[in-house]
Parts: sequence; C-alpha cells; structure tokens
Amino acid sequence: MKRIFMMWLKPLVGASLALGIVGASTAGTDANSSADRNADPLRAMLEDSRSQQKGLTFMLSGQQIAGVVVSVTEKFVLAKNQAQGNIVIRIDRIDGVAGFVSEKISDKTSDKK
Repeated sequence: MKRIFMMWLKPLVGASLALGIVGASTAGTDANSSADRNADPLRAMLEDSRSQQKGLTFMLSGQQIAGVVVSVTEKFVLAKNQAQGNIVIRIDRIDGVAGFVSEKISDKTSDKK
C-alpha cells in the first residue's frame, strides 16, 4: 500500500513544483528588468545563454545535458549541442541549470543579515 502511495505522490509533488516555477516565470512583464531577474533566475539564465551563445548544463531528473539555448518559449527551451544536435526541453522538467553567464543574478538570502 505504501509503495502505491509513493508512486502517485512523487509525480504529484513534481508537478506542483513545476507549476510553481512556470507560474513564477510568467509573473513579470519585462524579462530583462532587474526585478524579474531576481524573481526568476532560471529564465534569466536561459535568456543570457541565448543572447550570449554560452553553454549551460541542464539538470533533468538526475541526468545532465549540456547545450546552448537557441530559443525560449512559455513551455519549451530549444537548445543545441554537438552530441545530440537540437534538443527540446520542457521547462517544467528542468530541475536546474549551471553555467557561466556574465549577468550577475543576486541571491536574496545574501541580503539578509
């Protein structure tokens, strides 16, 4: 019984977190403003990778995929790399991204003392 409960609980929690991320990404109107960058650092890093043509490492369900962002929509990220060519990633499936982009994204926790 516990195993069945855990089987449906994990996707439910993941979907709830994904909806929160997508909801936060659509909250702002100007994607380049400082307030939006602090509110949604994931979308900010995706846009910086697209504009600067610098690579990111996407963390997806325990897997890591490297790529350069080609375009970003409300639901998808289109990236490319040498190994797989074009890659389409659902934004709600992204656990995190890592990479060197020149724009500094401030950490809200560092402001508190």
